[in-house]
Amino acid sequence: MTADEILSQIASTLSERKSSAALSNYEVLSNNIKYVNEILKATLHHFGGIHATAARSLQLASSRTREFADGGKAAPFARIVPRVISNGLAVIEKFALQTESDERSGVTVENVSRLRRGFLEYSALATATRQVVDSIVSDAYQLHLLDPRSINHHVLVSLNSFDRYVTPSMRHALFSDDVTKALVEFRKLSFKQWNDSPITLCRHPTFAQKVDFLGAELRIVDDPTFLEALKDVFKFTSEFTHIGYVSTFFASTTGAEVIFGDEVGPYLPSTENFNELQRLSMKGITIPRSQHA
Repeated sequence: MTADEILSQIASTLSERKSSAALSNYEVLSNNIKYVNEILKATLHHFGGIHATAARSLQLASSRTREFADGGKAAPFARIVPRVISNGLAVIEKFALQTESDERSGVTVENVSRLRRGFLEYSALATATRQVVDSIVSDAYQLHLLDPRSINHHVLVSLNSFDRYVTPSMRHALFSDDVTKALVEFRKLSFKQWNDSPITLCRHPTFAQKVDFLGAELRIVDDPTFLEALKDVFKFTSEFTHIGYVSTFFASTTGAEVIFGDEVGPYLPSTENFNELQRLSMKGITIPRSQHA
């Protein structure tokens, strides 16, 4: 095909969406989503307790090895690790809220529009999914390395962006004099130096590189397709998060929807389509066991 022929097909695709369709069993999808979501919330609660206990333990000098003891080279990680895990738990909690099953009680043909799903819902779900996948991989990467220059890079890049538009009250809460000095030192580096300098290091800057590194280091072998699936979830959800043409067209184009029904009540094709994506998102963050498990 020529460039003009491809452009013509793109123009047709982005202006003439096909009619909506429900291709799966909505009731089964909804029940599966509810089951997995309840497990996810229970796991979050359980892991939150483990995290709180571990964080308290790390505050005690007697719980740390000499390397991580006060004054030791790795001492800062005794405070950083609980914060990293806490951040991950917050992101997963948001994901759990976005993957709750539909509330169908009281839905009738007259008010079935309550179940319509559009751009706002798709964008929120995809963004939450991307955040949780990115957080799991990035946090696992940092916790595996426990390298000062690596965590410096991760945090200073974030602080550098945050500082560009931070409000005075937020700056007061986050930026101590020492952190400000560290940021000044970081800004002396050129962009090319960020990934490898005396104070920062990032050998695997992309999501895919981190996934491949962790896969090799942790010997994740139960499912040989898992690592590629993880990358695909990240790329797919990035399309929604970054407001790509295709995802925006699909999620924001509205039209008349045929009303379907099951034993519970009426629903719309967009409702089931959204449930399909919820189920896919949950499946996408399932972590296989490693050989070390």
